[in-house]
Amino acid sequence: MPECIVCRGEYTRGTQCPRCSSDNTAWEDWKKKEEKRGRLQGFFHFLELHSYVPAIIAYCALPFGLLGMSGPWLPVRLSVLVPVVTLTFILCLYITQYTYAERFALREEELLGRVKRGWRKRLAPEFRAAMVPVAAIALVMIFALLLVESEYVWKFAELLMRETPSRAASAVEMPAQEETADDAASSPQEERPSLRERLGRALPLISLATYALIFVAFAYSSSLTLARDYARQLNEKVPLPIFLREDLLTGVVQREAGRAVHRAVRSGGGSGAAAAVGAQSASRSWTWDEMERLEDGGIRLTAVVHGTKKEETLSGELVERSVSTAYVVEADPWGRIIKVARAER
Repeated sequence: MPECIVCRGEYTRGTQCPRCSSDNTAWEDWKKKEEKRGRLQGFFHFLELHSYVPAIIAYCALPFGLLGMSGPWLPVRLSVLVPVVTLTFILCLYITQYTYAERFALREEELLGRVKRGWRKRLAPEFRAAMVPVAAIALVMIFALLLVESEYVWKFAELLMRETPSRAASAVEMPAQEETADDAASSPQEERPSLRERLGRALPLISLATYALIFVAFAYSSSLTLARDYARQLNEKVPLPIFLREDLLTGVVQREAGRAVHRAVRSGGGSGAAAAVGAQSASRSWTWDEMERLEDGGIRLTAVVHGTKKEETLSGELVERSVSTAYVVEADPWGRIIKVARAER
C-alpha cells in the first residue's frame, strides 16, 4: 500500500489517509510524473534545478586531478596520486547520485530542522551545506600548519614524496673513511630548513590535499543545496508533514494513545486503579492539559483519565469512588507512540 506523505501511514490509493485524513492526490500526481520521466531523465531534471553544478564539479574533478599529476604534484609518489585522484572523482559522483536517491528523505530532514532543538537542529541540511566547505578549508590550513611546524608529520609526509636527484645522491654517497667518535661529535649538526624552504617542499602535498577536500566538500554542499531547491518545489505542491502541523499531530497522538491504553487494559496490561479505569470505559473521560515539543521534533502530551473504582467497605458493601490516572505520552515527529507512562493521582 502507498505511504501517506503527511504521516507515513498506509492508505488506499484514491482515498484519504485513515490515520490523519490527509488528501494525497497531489503526492500521487508528483510520483506519476517522476515515474513517467524514468530514472535517467529524472536525474537530469533534478540536476537542472541547480544548473547542473554538482555534476560539473564531479566531472571536473578528474581533469583537474590529471592536470595536477602532470605538473605541481610531480614530487608526490604516483602510488599516492592515483588513489587520491580516483577516490576524489568517485566520491564526487557518488555524492551527486546519493543525493538524488535520498531527495525525499533530505526534504523531511530539512523540514524537521524547523522543529528540532539543540545540537540536532545544527545537523540540518542547511547548516551542513554551509559548514562543510568551511570545515574543508580549515582542515587544509591545519594540515599545512602541521606539515610546516611538526617534525613527525613532516617525516611521514616525506614517505609520500618521490626521491629527488639531490636526495638520492645524498643517500648513496658514503664517506671514504668512517668518522671517529670525536669527528662525529665535532661535526656541525644539520640545520633545520627555514620556514620558506619547508613550505616550498610541502606545497605539492598541501595542494593535493586542497584538491581532494575542496572538490568533495563543494560537491557535497552543492548537492545538498540542490536537494533543498527540489524540496522547495515539492513543498509547494504537496501537504506539509504532520510534525509541522501541531493541531493534526496532537489529534493523531491523542487517538493512538487512547487506543494503546485500551489495548493494554484488555490484554491484562493494567492493574489496580488503571485496570478499574479501563473496565469502567463508559464513565471514562480524557483531559489533555499539557503539550511539549521534544528535542528531536516529537511531542510529549500529558492527559488525566477520570473514572470510577468499586471498593468493598468493612461491612461488605460495594461503593464507587472517583479515581484519576495521569498519562504521559511521548511520540516521534510522525505521531507514532514511543512511550506511555502512567501515575495514579
